[in-house]
Parts: sequence; C-alpha cells; structure tokens
Amino acid sequence: MNTIEKGSQSPGSEFSKTSVTRGFLSHLPPACRLLIAGTFAFGSVAVEKASADFSPISSGPNIDGGGPGCPPPSDKFKLGFGLLAQQISCTVGTPLENEHHGPNGDSLQQTTTGLMVWRKADNWTAFTDGARTWVNGPFGVMERGNNERFEWEAQKSPEELFRDKVNADKQAHPGVYKQYISADGYMVKAPEGVSLQTVENVAIRITWNLRDRPDLVKTLSDKAQYIIFPNNMSVIQLPEWADLAGTKTANGSSIGGAVAITRQSKLAISSVREDYAQRDNVIDHELALSIKRACMDQNTSATLKALYLEYKNNKPSVFGNSLSMVSEGEFFASLSEVFFGSLGRVTDKARILGTTNGIATTEQLRDKAPDVYSFIMSFYHPNFVNTGK
Repeated sequence: MNTIEKGSQSPGSEFSKTSVTRGFLSHLPPACRLLIAGTFAFGSVAVEKASADFSPISSGPNIDGGGPGCPPPSDKFKLGFGLLAQQISCTVGTPLENEHHGPNGDSLQQTTTGLMVWRKADNWTAFTDGARTWVNGPFGVMERGNNERFEWEAQKSPEELFRDKVNADKQAHPGVYKQYISADGYMVKAPEGVSLQTVENVAIRITWNLRDRPDLVKTLSDKAQYIIFPNNMSVIQLPEWADLAGTKTANGSSIGGAVAITRQSKLAISSVREDYAQRDNVIDHELALSIKRACMDQNTSATLKALYLEYKNNKPSVFGNSLSMVSEGEFFASLSEVFFGSLGRVTDKARILGTTNGIATTEQLRDKAPDVYSFIMSFYHPNFVNTGK
C-alpha cells in the first residue's frame, strides 16, 4: 500500500514535496514503522533539565551494557554506531544492512530489533525499537520514550511533529485514510477515492486564509482535523462520525446525507464531500466552524454572541432569515465567507441571499453592519484599525 503525505506549502519546507513510501516500510519490523519517507521521528518534549547531577528517565537495568549473556556487537556497526552497540548490544540486535544516509542527512542502519540513527540536527547517536529510544549523549547512554525528549536534544521539526500525528491517526483508524497533508501543521486527510489535488487545494486554501493568524493554525493543529470524503461515501461511514448514524442535523435532515458538516468531539472535525470541496466558500465555512469550536476564547465568544443576538432580535432586516441567523456558529462561519472573499465570488445570487441576505463583500458588510464588520476584520487581522472608510 502506498502512503502519500504532503506537508505545508511554505517555501523551504521539506514537506512542500510529496513523499511516497512504498515497499520500504514493509521490510521494517512492525515496531520500527515510524519511518515516513526515510526520516525518523524521535519524540517531542524536553523532560529533564541538563545539569551536573542530571538523572536519566530510565537507566540501570534498561541499559544492558553488553553484560553477561549479551553477544558482542557486530563489526558491521561502525564508529558511533559501534560505540553505542558496545553498551547496549542485547538491545540493538544485529545489522540487516550497512549504514547509509537518509533524505534529511541522518545516518541510518536497520537492525533485527530496530533502527540505529545518527541525527544531523544535534549530532547525537541513538537506537530505537519503535517505542523506546537509547541516546548516547553528554551523560552517557540514556533511555526515554519516543514521545519524550531530553532538554539537550534538538527539538522536533514541524515535519517530524506532523509525521507523529499521521502515525497516531493511522493507529487510531487503521486502513481508513490514505492521504495526509499538512496545512502548516493542521491535518487535512482523505480516504481512498479522493483526488490528491483536491486535498492539496484545501490545505493551500486554509494556509492562505490564516496567514495572519498563525496562533489559530497552531491551535487547529492540536485540536482539529479537516476531512475530505469521496462523493460515493456518506459522512457517517467515516469513523469520526459513525456514532451519529441515524441522527438529525439542526434543520431536521439526516446527518448521513450531509455534504459539509463540522462537529466537536475529542477534536473539532470538519468534513466536506469532494465535490463540495471544489467550492472555496464551503471550505471557508467549515474551517470557520472548527475555528469557533477549537480556537475562540470566552471574551471573543461573548462578543460574537452579543452581535448575533443584536441582529437576530433587534435588526432582523440586515441578515433576514439567512443561514447566518440560524446560530452563533453559522453567523461566524457566514461572516468568515465574506471576509475570506469566497462568498463574493459565488455567481448564484440565491446562494448569497440564503447565506447572508445578500451581503457578499466586506464593503457591503461595513455599510450595513459596521460593528459586525469591525469584529470579523479584527478577528482575522489582529492589527486591523477601522478608519470608517
């Protein structure tokens, strides 16, 4: 099975190129299949302060030391790999290949029990069995979990962090999702049957929309996902939606028939059918719903609620009976379509009337609802100053 992963579109990003991992992964032991496109992910958080009396997370019995019962290390381990193998020969096993360089400049050598790695990023040599890592660092050989990191180790790159998320998602939903693309860390994914171009375009759209709010992107990367599903699939066939089979949306229609929908469970999940993912305003609308669920603080939520109730109860003629007046979430998502410019490019006037009662551009919003205009502009442009023009 091919795994296609593409990362952020930012210049210079390693993930701006599509990486295809084919039969290579099938030759690794199961515990070592954390390799994605030849680059190994080594944990994420600093866990101890380096000092003269530094204590490793795990040491002693877990460092085999090449003691009684351990075979001498293979002479195929050279230089730094050989030094590490002398200290943990029971753990590292025997080489299955010669040392070689990976795409990112790391040195790699697969063994019968895991992978030897010299990391170019911080010049440390390590071995991993896929769950634990032994690092030959400034305090000798020290062991930690793959989801941990010593303070003296280089921190993970955005690409490595995204690969970790991909691995975790594959473990949570085995065999479901075939494409993963990073919108600056925010996961956009799709099952088989969705065009890679569609998934890429959605990620590019999201990255462009939020170019002035990297804090939102960071929060979305931790608390949300965006799914594109095939035209011949119901959204409730996705594992994230299966528990809602047979339930209804707020307007009484079946969730199973939804073409674009967002929910909050463990994560904020936006899901759009591929044919609707060709429409920028739909991409923007569901993105905004996830932003409201995952990113909006209490003060901003309170301001949004006050504006929504003001126009719903006291100024009903401005937004009428449009989608924007269904709920606070739909109000924010519809305003976001206006801000991002996608609603203004919709050629179907009836659709614009149905979304915002005909308000399609920021200029129209400024003229008809200046306080709402100031709110949405300030939200997406933190340095926005309303000049009244």
